[in-house]
Amino acid sequence: MKINDIIVLENEERYTLMEEVMYENEKYFLALPIDEKGKIDNSKPKMFKSVKEPDGEYVVLVRDEYTILNLSKLLKDAK
Repeated sequence: MKINDIIVLENEERYTLMEEVMYENEKYFLALPIDEKGKIDNSKPKMFKSVKEPDGEYVVLVRDEYTILNLSKLLKDAK
């Protein structure tokens, strides 16, 4: 997975990967949802952690507030 890829979750929600950041030797992505009309919704960003398994690469939604704050700071500092 890389920036600008579109991912589809198990629940059929679609996201475009906007930014990538490394945190504690793990890869994370800032992603924006894509609605039914194909438009990107900038108001509902999500953070996903990249997970590599023998059968492929997956993402897991980051729910931990502390991790989200740290990732947000890293992304802001990178700009």
